[in-house]
Amino acid sequence: MAKADGKMKRFFIGALIWLGLLSYIALYWYAAAEHKQARRELVDLKARQRLVQERRDNAARWEREMKEQRLLRQYNRGRVIGADGRTLN
Repeated sequence: MAKADGKMKRFFIGALIWLGLLSYIALYWYAAAEHKQARRELVDLKARQRLVQERRDNAARWEREMKEQRLLRQYNRGRVIGADGRTLN
């Protein structure tokens, strides 16, 4: 009977070790997948932020160009508008 008890102890210890090892591997794979997904989301977020910033910059540049063209047309027509909005001749 003592022989059987020793074998059962070794079997259960071995099973616990394997279970621990498999659990560690599964947890490692899960953490690696979560990390990879988080990095993808971060890259996506940064790309979206860059796109929004580019759109803002383009809109600001377009507005500046339109204002310059409007002022140039007014200047070419002989009207120059001062800082306070009055027409200077």
